[in-house]
Amino acid sequence: MANIFYTIFPAVFNMSITASVAVIAIIVFRLYFYMFKISYKKVPSAVFYAMWLVVLFRLLCPVSITSQLSFFERFESPVEHINDSTSVMEFIPADIVHTEYPAVDTPVDFADHLINFYLPKGEEQLRADPLEAPVALATDIWILGICGMAVYGIYSYTKLKKQLVGSLKIRDNIYICDYISSPFVTGVIKPRIYLPSTLSEKEAGYIILHEQHHIKRFDHIFKLLAFIALSLHWFNPVIWLAYEFAMQDMEMSCDEAVIRKLGDDIRSSYTQSLLNFATGRHIFAGVPLAFGEGDTKVRIRNLYNPAKTTVINTAFVALLAIFLVFILAINPDTNKGQIIYNGMVYRQSGNPITSLPKGSTNVGNLLYTEDWYWDNGMYWEFSSRNINPIYQNMPVFQHKDNPGTIFLTCGGDGWMPLKADSMDYNKTDILIEPKQIGKGVEYTVQLNRDVKECGIVEDIYLQGKLYSSRLVIYNDSISADENYTNQGSFDYNVHFSEEGGIDGMEFIFRHNEYVTSSSAVSLPREKYTGAGSHPSFMTAYNYNKKHLSYKMLANDSFDLLTIALSTMENGGIYANFEAEYTPDDADMRNDTVIVYRFVTSSTSLREQ
Repeated sequence: MANIFYTIFPAVFNMSITASVAVIAIIVFRLYFYMFKISYKKVPSAVFYAMWLVVLFRLLCPVSITSQLSFFERFESPVEHINDSTSVMEFIPADIVHTEYPAVDTPVDFADHLINFYLPKGEEQLRADPLEAPVALATDIWILGICGMAVYGIYSYTKLKKQLVGSLKIRDNIYICDYISSPFVTGVIKPRIYLPSTLSEKEAGYIILHEQHHIKRFDHIFKLLAFIALSLHWFNPVIWLAYEFAMQDMEMSCDEAVIRKLGDDIRSSYTQSLLNFATGRHIFAGVPLAFGEGDTKVRIRNLYNPAKTTVINTAFVALLAIFLVFILAINPDTNKGQIIYNGMVYRQSGNPITSLPKGSTNVGNLLYTEDWYWDNGMYWEFSSRNINPIYQNMPVFQHKDNPGTIFLTCGGDGWMPLKADSMDYNKTDILIEPKQIGKGVEYTVQLNRDVKECGIVEDIYLQGKLYSSRLVIYNDSISADENYTNQGSFDYNVHFSEEGGIDGMEFIFRHNEYVTSSSAVSLPREKYTGAGSHPSFMTAYNYNKKHLSYKMLANDSFDLLTIALSTMENGGIYANFEAEYTPDDADMRNDTVIVYRFVTSSTSLREQ
């Protein structure tokens, strides 16, 4: 029960972020047509109204199918896979309270950097659970907000029921009442139309038609679901804005439907009825669905700027809207299980099979890694991404007549098929040619007041043993009066010989975007064939962005960047970047590893 309490609000918050992206995309879509003066004159409001269904879906359902067509693919949005075809968006880890290295990864990068900088990490996070209290408080406030919305809804419905006392049925589901000021629809399973007793017979005709159109489209159910969604996401102002737009589009599309059916002759009297029964606002409770609610001025302007629709124009906009809704409704496929082999990326495809195709042979064993960059192309033999670590060293099979598919042994579960990505299928069989692979790292470090000096240390390991260690950067101008923030970047370049190998290397240190230090590295060997790098796995909260964020006390240290150098003939870099290793596993490790560490001291670094 405790775990559910700590995970329910992060789950709702993830849904809210996803829906907010959909809201903004739909608003931009609307504005695009409005800027070209075809929003209200060329495109029926029903097209825009239908688009809000995807927002409602995102607000109420955390699960969706996965596809690389997803709108969220361009943000590299994180997902948690449920199975091969469905997933949940996870901008915030569901169990962020008990995650050793918690981090958020939203579409807003600067917010990510700010939040992740202050999030507790490592042992502090696991032992003290410092996020339990704030997450519990946020959950309590969220529940109170839901209760407030529920009380408001119940109060509004009770007040409405009192006004319906003495209402008289005139036919079917249509009633007249003395104590209401505007026509409306109420009820879910058997919706009823209520009309003021003062309504003229002429007005009653088109107003009933308006309300019947609502019922025919199940607008009364849509509004109730929209209110439930608003109650769950009351903390998000973007969702309130979406509710306002959706109700406006609902009413305008009904207005247009009535005018279309009865003709332009009733436009003036219909407009007058809108003025007579205007509530001046949207009724935020789930019921009733009132004729005169919303922005009357916008509805009247829409009536006097009718949609001069052509079939081609409507079809074009409708197709664009359907496509946008589709890509907003599905989750990205970025985190699917992947293996790289012989220069091609294979992605998990379908559920495990019970038997291998005849003639399949063992082509190697899987080397498990926590993450990898195909763009940097730095892995040797088999490496994986988002594959369960229990499959490490498991055999991989392939049929000679079908190089587009490989099969990973899944123990008693059979064999998992992975198909070659069409974009990578024609890559060369050489995994890495001799060249520099990877980039440097950016970092932000907040130093405690007891820090007097900070700097960067270079540790070089040759075949698993420390070869050299030196202080390459230091800063002794730190004020002791307040916390100090150190920001910079650390990168490296390699020099190529005429034969194509690497015969030199230098590091480049930048502070506030200016190069402040550049120095050659004394390498243990004269020649190397390839080089690769990655940010520290322990402190990087987003490998793709390669930005480290850390808090440091005095006499502390953390790894900034790890560089591996290869002496193999084809320049291959092993995925395991461990600097120290024993002779027993030397055949699966890199020849030379250079680790750059950010260090702090309460005295002097140069004296240590």
